[in-house]
Amino acid sequence: MSSIDTVLAKVTNQTSLTAVTVATGDSLTVRSFSPPAQAFLDDIVLKGGQSVTARLTSPYLHDTTRGITVTTAQAPSARTLQRYGSQPLSSQDLLSLSALSGGSNSTLVALLAYYTDLGASDARLYNWGDIAGLISEVKPVEVDVTTSATIGAWSDTLITTTENLLAANTDYAVLGYIVDVACGVVGIKGQDTGNLRICGPGSVLSFLTAEYFIQKGLDSGRPYIPVINAANVNNTYVSAADNTASLAVVVQMQLAKLSRNL
Repeated sequence: MSSIDTVLAKVTNQTSLTAVTVATGDSLTVRSFSPPAQAFLDDIVLKGGQSVTARLTSPYLHDTTRGITVTTAQAPSARTLQRYGSQPLSSQDLLSLSALSGGSNSTLVALLAYYTDLGASDARLYNWGDIAGLISEVKPVEVDVTTSATIGAWSDTLITTTENLLAANTDYAVLGYIVDVACGVVGIKGQDTGNLRICGPGSVLSFLTAEYFIQKGLDSGRPYIPVINAANVNNTYVSAADNTASLAVVVQMQLAKLSRNL
């Protein structure tokens, strides 16, 4: 089993690279794992009011001067790291993250980390080959969310808030998502994800996000598709965050009903 975690941070009104403020409950310390388990940085998602830059450094990365520095004018970034060849992370490494936002904007930064074994925090993650032959119905689930009034903070909205039509005690694969307005990051959190947030960029380009978790799995060669059971909808949430306050977002989680439970 494996886990995916999203670490959220922000800077506000900074014209040069400045240490970020990390969201409550998140940490820039890599989670503890023991070999042969591994961890990878799969992407850095950015959303700002202008072209923005973020820099991640650590003694365990290539260098402590520029480390991994990414710049984008996309809001949010569709991808700042390459599709193949993720950056390995070291257990309990304390990462240093800085970003710039411009003099009158905020920048949201999200680190997408993958762990091959976190023990009790492992999520129900599967490869496309495990899922493809089991899809019996496609079911987009709408969840109307509003991001936090505090910029750069998480907002978790119960997946049944807008509709509650899933078949009881049935497994559903989360293939991706669609949003009606650009926001920083969108994802899912609950019992079936090990209570960690599995997120991606909140882009309005649906061809990038509707099958986001399928594609991440194909790109990385690792199980990446979350599977949730309808019995757990009362503790399953759609998570969202933005570089602006109280952004209303219609999220359609792209679920696939499976012909049998995994």
